Amino acid sequence: MEIYKFCSYLISQCADAIKDSLFHLDSIHIMTKLRPYVDDFLREASGLFEMYICTMGERAYAKQVANILDPHNVFFNSRVIAQEDCTQSHQKGL
Repeated sequence: MEIYKFCSYLISQCADAIKDSLFHLDSIHIMTKLRPYVDDFLREASGLFEMYICTMGERAYAKQVANILDPHNVFFNSRVIAQEDCTQSHQKGL
């Protein structure tokens, strides 16, 4: 609960332009910020590549971030590689 109060405080202190890029992921108690122009990048890259989300984080985190980045499943669909999919511990070995 203390984390939530801190996140709420941070969001309230940010300029309106930044608030749109800040997301509080309630179920895993994480706050994340999208980089500027990420939407433009994803749109252009999706025309050139089949894109995946690959993270050493847990699948719950990866799916929540995927929903923020790609709410209509245009860029990643269900292509998420998470910590439990890696073949070696503490490495992104595929």
